[in-house]
Amino acid sequence: YFKLDRTDEAIQALEKALSMKPGESATTEVIGKAYFGRGIALLSGKQYAAAIQALLKAKDYNPKNGYIFYNLAEAYIFQKKYPDAEQALNQAMGLMPKSADVYGRLGFVCEKQKKWDLALSAYKKADEIRKSIGITVPIPEDSPSIMNALMQAVLIRNVGVQQAAAE
Repeated sequence: YFKLDRTDEAIQALEKALSMKPGESATTEVIGKAYFGRGIALLSGKQYAAAIQALLKAKDYNPKNGYIFYNLAEAYIFQKKYPDAEQALNQAMGLMPKSADVYGRLGFVCEKQKKWDLALSAYKKADEIRKSIGITVPIPEDSPSIMNALMQAVLIRNVGVQQAAAE
């Protein structure tokens, strides 16, 4: 079924096989991968609600796969469900603590929720991880560092929020 790109039928056949032999870890893993693949395809096709459902099913079969949680967060981000995305990213972070991408997206999600300190902390951690593995983010030569730019952005936003509250 997979070779014929008939994922739904493959999942049905695998679930039937699993019902005959409950707890069969190889079958469980393959079903999880099938749901994950479906979720990624739906996410790529901008079918975010369906992608979330598929990724939640993938999580049920493989709860230790950080990529499932990361992509689940992406689907939530596209739907502007930032608290759900934050929760999924925190789960991904627990499974992939050395992923700069997870911390970077967490920074973005916290920023969208106006959680400035958490956003800055997540961005700093992403930068720290990138530097530790030798990946640098190109920045304009006239900027002293990406962290200074991030801190300035947070300060500007905080001042803007404080000014708006005062008015």
